[in-house]
Amino acid sequence: MASSSQNGLPNQEQKGGLSFVDFLRGLSILIYESFFEKITSRHLKSPLPLPPLSDLIVILTGPTSGIGLEIARNLTFSGAHLVMAEKNTKAAHDLINQWNHERSYSSSDNEAKLLDIEVMKLDLLSLQSVVKFAQQWNSRSRPVNVLINNAGIYSMKPQSFSED
Repeated sequence: MASSSQNGLPNQEQKGGLSFVDFLRGLSILIYESFFEKITSRHLKSPLPLPPLSDLIVILTGPTSGIGLEIARNLTFSGAHLVMAEKNTKAAHDLINQWNHERSYSSSDNEAKLLDIEVMKLDLLSLQSVVKFAQQWNSRSRPVNVLINNAGIYSMKPQSFSED
C-alpha cells in the first residue's frame, strides 16, 4: 500500500503528521513561490493614492484592526468624513490620536488639519445597539455615501449569539 494518495498528499491514515522530508519539501515550495512572486511582480507600480474624498461620508464597521484599519487609514488620509462604528470606542479614539499625531509630524506647515473622524458605539451582537446607532445617525439628517460592513468575528471560542 502506498504512503501517499494520488494527489501527492499523505493519506489521512497517517497519524504521525508530516515527515521531515515532507516538511522540507513544503517549505521549499513556499520559499520558491514567494521568491517567484516577488520577481514576477517587481515591475508593477505601487498602488496609486486615493483621490480627494472630502465630499464623502463613510460609515465603517470593524475599523480598528485588520483590513478595516487600513481602509479607515486610507479613507481618512484622503479626506473622507469617517464614522468609525465600533464596539471598543477607546481603541478607535486611540487610533485617531495616533493618526493625528502622525499627520502633524508629516505635515510641512505648522497647522496640520485634524482628520475628519468621529466614533459612534456599535455592538453588532446586540440588536438594541444597532437600533440605537441607526436612530442616532438618522437624527442627524445627514446622508451616508458609503457603508462598509467590515466587522467580523474570528475566534476560537465557542459560537456566541445576540442577546436579542
